[in-house]
Amino acid sequence: MNWDSEHYKLPNKWDSFSSEFIEDGGNYYSESVIGYEYKQRDYEPYFNSYAETAGYFLKLMLEEQKKHTADVLFLPMCYLYRNGIELALKVILIKDLKDDFQERCKILSKKKHSIVGLWNSIRKLISDKYFANDDNADDYFDKISKCCNRLQNFDVNADIFRYPCKKDMTPYFVESKTFDYKNISEFMESIIQAIECLDYDISAKNDTIYC
Repeated sequence: MNWDSEHYKLPNKWDSFSSEFIEDGGNYYSESVIGYEYKQRDYEPYFNSYAETAGYFLKLMLEEQKKHTADVLFLPMCYLYRNGIELALKVILIKDLKDDFQERCKILSKKKHSIVGLWNSIRKLISDKYFANDDNADDYFDKISKCCNRLQNFDVNADIFRYPCKKDMTPYFVESKTFDYKNISEFMESIIQAIECLDYDISAKNDTIYC
């Protein structure tokens, strides 16, 4: 194919767009803000955005009861729930635990997106300090561990809900599969609620220890 420079014209639609990747402007409180200037250490809005949006997707699937709706929203729902669980664990690690901040940063850097890795690290840090005299704590923690392991075993590299294939381009779902999205949502919600309960409990204990 010969390229004729005299007759070839570059598309010029891009001229009307700014070269900035992220533009800001308008009323501050009506923007989608990455990081709160006035509440930089308030993690809950970020965590809640994942969990609540996932719940809304479930609501849409239950209301419409159409296969197409579930086909479109199921994986995004799982992705949001998984991110919510990961962030809920990181909330405990960063906000609730008060000792040795550098050590906790090392845990974040090492465990990254590993649900099991984050939970096991948190369990080790909180068992003796906060729950040494709680006879039911180990059983409760074992149940959280079981749920985290099931999720981790299904989504080992934190990408099965995000990408259609592995890094070597092998598809994740070669054959057609059917999932009970209501049951999976309840499973994900149960993990989130368990971690939230720990968050509240540790926060209450901190009020006694550090006040």
